Amino acid sequence: MPRLGGFSPENRKYRSTFSEQFPLILQRTAQQVFREKTVIGMKMMQTLLFATIFSIIYWRIFDRNQTLQTQDRRGMLFLVSSNLIMSNAMAILTIFFSERSTFERESRSGLYNLPAFFFSKMSIELPIYSITPVLLVSITYWAAGLNPDVDRFFTCCLISILLSVAGMATGLTTASFFRELSVALIVAPTAIMIMLVFCGMFVNLDGIPALISWIKWFSLMKYGFIALVKNEFENAEIGCGADVPAAHCAAISGNDIIKELGIEDQGSVWFNIGALAIWTFLLILLAYAGLWRMTCVSCRCAKIKRA
Repeated sequence: MPRLGGFSPENRKYRSTFSEQFPLILQRTAQQVFREKTVIGMKMMQTLLFATIFSIIYWRIFDRNQTLQTQDRRGMLFLVSSNLIMSNAMAILTIFFSERSTFERESRSGLYNLPAFFFSKMSIELPIYSITPVLLVSITYWAAGLNPDVDRFFTCCLISILLSVAGMATGLTTASFFRELSVALIVAPTAIMIMLVFCGMFVNLDGIPALISWIKWFSLMKYGFIALVKNEFENAEIGCGADVPAAHCAAISGNDIIKELGIEDQGSVWFNIGALAIWTFLLILLAYAGLWRMTCVSCRCAKIKRA
């Protein structure tokens, strides 16, 4: 049992250990998440909706001419990556704000500590934020007719999972550092928009002025988008579509498309996957630090009121 009476100079520790708190908080978190069947259902419906729209728009890309193939493949990869970052960041942001006040109150009362809450939250949310991107990619990848190599499909799934978790981490970090939802709803879209600008889709990364070119290294979208593009085009060939006989087709090298985008010197597929994973991990640590700071502030406020 946790010690009663909350925090005080004489009572600063929990009687129960992390190993005792974690399974209980995990069970409660799971019940809370799965009790909200509407939220989970809408998230799945959102994923299926985007998958359906993307599949209709980009159906059988390989039947189109080379110009359209190149443009549409890049466009689809950008839409998938931006959707995973943006939708997941905003979703966790609004949901976590509703849970944060409960955590502050119960933590201040000494019911459980931050590690038990945080790791139970991550244990439940990570699987959910891993399933939806796999569902999205599994439908759209084969409907669009992207690179048929099975290894590249699974690599695309991995990148999508990391982008989804990165979006979740972005929203969680924002919610952990800003107490007002209205402020967080301004900060998060601003950060995401900057990521989109510096991802390499709209602006050639080599042409960005040196004064602000360093910002690209903080763009989670950059690592995800470049990994997806290189996974799709590297050492591949783009055919001429259904209207040109194979005997008369001069295929375009995927490596030339990568050079055209100006991302040939931005690291390999696995370098960008690794960079995205590291940044995601750092954001999760930042979210933990933000919650720790919040509990410290709440504790000090409680001590001042008692004094």
